[in-house]
Amino acid sequence: MLNAAYLGVMLNKTVALICVLIFLPFSAVGGNGPEEVRKLLVGRWNADQVYPDGIRVVMDVEYFANGTCETDIRYFGARGQTISYQLTERWRIEGERILFKVVTANDPKLIGGESSVEILEATEAAFVLKSPSTGFVTTLRRCNAT
Repeated sequence: MLNAAYLGVMLNKTVALICVLIFLPFSAVGGNGPEEVRKLLVGRWNADQVYPDGIRVVMDVEYFANGTCETDIRYFGARGQTISYQLTERWRIEGERILFKVVTANDPKLIGGESSVEILEATEAAFVLKSPSTGFVTTLRRCNAT
């Protein structure tokens, strides 16, 4: 059974990770404009990382050209706990950022909200992103076509 404090930590990490993965300033993409960034982002991506407290986070996200994306986030606690979130989101490029808003989620607390992240590297194979609010660095890797 997961306690309320643990769930609170997981919810905060979920929000932080969503912020990291959703809002990508495009200035780090070699000066590409919004349309080039949009084309680069469209597709299936995966992140798999371990936080300093030992919690492993696995995220699968697919960005569609129509400005929507679907995200599945799974947390694996150091003591064997597992929490999973499924999200449907809308995203758009505005200025030097990609704005994102959660439209539906299996946890209503995740619906709404916008944020931004710094893009450290962007290639066809990977986006390396840093959250200015948490300092977390996340690498999204493009999934191979099946």
